[in-house]
Amino acid sequence: MNLKWSGFGLCEPVDESGSYDVTEIKGTLNYLAPEILKLKILKDNGQRNIPELQRATLKSDVFGEGLVFGYFLSHGKHPFGSEHSEIQSNIINQNPVNVEKIEPQYSQELILKMLADEPENRISSSDVVDYLEKLRNQTETM
Repeated sequence: MNLKWSGFGLCEPVDESGSYDVTEIKGTLNYLAPEILKLKILKDNGQRNIPELQRATLKSDVFGEGLVFGYFLSHGKHPFGSEHSEIQSNIINQNPVNVEKIEPQYSQELILKMLADEPENRISSSDVVDYLEKLRNQTETM
């Protein structure tokens, strides 16, 4: 099985550090990384000068990818809940209520690495590929 991930409607050019300025919050709120969701809440509450939060990174996208993986692996349940307000609150508070139901265990571990609250603690896209490749190789030798 080959997974192809695309969605160019929300693309932003990244700089040499792999990050980009967040000037407008785009995307589905329930699928935003916590750093972007927090920024949206602050902006919605009228705060304008928040430069330390105005950068998104490639790892912000890994969070969204982890949400989609988690959704499919839990048979249609969002990793952070079922109601919009619950999901957004759980994302901000790092409470993935539906991840514990994902089987097998190694899938759950990967999803949790992808959903780490802080971008610097989150697995990278290339590490996701490496992890999946390693799992495939292990299952082929069994």
